[in-house]
Amino acid sequence: MTVSYDDIVGPYLDESEAAVALGITADDIAALVADDAVLRLRTVEGARWFPAFQFKGGTPLPFLAEVLTYFAGARLDAALWLVQPDRNLHGISPADALRGNDPAFALELARRAGHALRT
Repeated sequence: MTVSYDDIVGPYLDESEAAVALGITADDIAALVADDAVLRLRTVEGARWFPAFQFKGGTPLPFLAEVLTYFAGARLDAALWLVQPDRNLHGISPADALRGNDPAFALELARRAGHALRT
């Protein structure tokens, strides 16, 4: 059985759906993308999609800009890392750990994962 990136990272929202999920305008979404406060992925065809996992509770995923810095802009790699359960986090995903009471360890794991990706 083949698993695709979409199976792991999806579902996805388009720009208007992402704006609705956050209760903001499309212009506000563009500003959040520019600040790396929300994650937007592009397909090879040029379509732009927002992974839905980052919009739980009507707020963007905290600390996303820092995670993307560690991943040196490798957005798909960051998205894959964020959604997969991690044994170092007792089986929860880094995204859920970043939303938790103590995100520092998840950020340290992001730094390590980003470093490993670049070496």
